[in-house]
Amino acid sequence: MTTTDIGPVCPPDHKHAAAGTCYNQHGCRCRDCTATRAAAQRARRREKAYGRYQPLHLPARGAQRRLQALIRQGWSQKKLARHLGIPPQRMRQLLAEERITRVWHDRIDQLFGQLWDKVPAHTEHRDLIAYNRTIRYAAARGWARPLEWDDIDNDDAPVRRDRTRSGIDETAVELAVAGTRVHLTISERREAVRILHGYGLTDPDMAKRLELSDRTILRIRLHELRLPANDSPHNSQPAAPAAA
Repeated sequence: MTTTDIGPVCPPDHKHAAAGTCYNQHGCRCRDCTATRAAAQRARRREKAYGRYQPLHLPARGAQRRLQALIRQGWSQKKLARHLGIPPQRMRQLLAEERITRVWHDRIDQLFGQLWDKVPAHTEHRDLIAYNRTIRYAAARGWARPLEWDDIDNDDAPVRRDRTRSGIDETAVELAVAGTRVHLTISERREAVRILHGYGLTDPDMAKRLELSDRTILRIRLHELRLPANDSPHNSQPAAPAAA
């Protein structure tokens, strides 16, 4: 920055009046930079007075809750990063930052609006592994599903709706199906067996996964659910992955 008879002047390569970078980061106090800064402050005060002010940076809580809810829905961080067009390490940063730019908040909000009522494809074995692992990861951290939030930006906590009308804790069933040790009610055991049977697991495999006896699995599958045995590999679909 040089001084002339009209005051300090920025070098030609500075963007002075085009943005606040020159004033804020370079410490430039030329006439153009100072005037631009003053105009921005006046505009900010005016927007605040009319209740229209939107800061450039926001608390990251709302955006992070949206990402966490999608992960709880089965969308892996890798898949979400792909949707946002960012590398996976940037996704980890977004989940850890205390504040976030409005641009990123709006992008995440838009993605949440697109995916909140959907689950990723998980019929292929590899996709199924990623799907169950993602749900297990999120459930272990207590992250809520999209529908468990009334006001995702401002509520202190989600409204837990895990208990369905049939008395089944869906989170507990999902964890058990993925191979995590969790206490299940009679109804939840029945639901877990039904899901695992659909994956093609045999009775011994289901017994091992749910830590139940073969006799208990037989009773639930045959006498309560009236399902045929998955004894033939030709009758089996890709099995749900066990917890690592």
